Amino acid sequence: MSPFPAAAPTRAERLLAAARSLHGDLALPAVLERILDEAIAALRAERGFCVLFTPDGFEIAAARYLDREGIARAGRKLSRTLVGRLRQERRPLLLADALDTPDLA
Repeated sequence: MSPFPAAAPTRAERLLAAARSLHGDLALPAVLERILDEAIAALRAERGFCVLFTPDGFEIAAARYLDREGIARAGRKLSRTLVGRLRQERRPLLLADALDTPDLA
């Protein structure tokens, strides 16, 4: 065993690990949770949400904490203003602190 701490995985190593883990399971909920877990780890985020838009609104397809635990009642933890912005911009959104973002308050 080396006396030196192991180096953090590179982005390429994380991407490869995610691709390998997805190879065995093609069920959408499991795939979204795995992708979200990898994104949270890579970004060192506290939590993450995967929002899928429908003609009638949206659904939270996956919601996870850093420790890979699911977020109960995720819809209550996600700002409707934020969801509207996601729908309008149609791109991922990374926030350091949603409560401290003026246009989302």
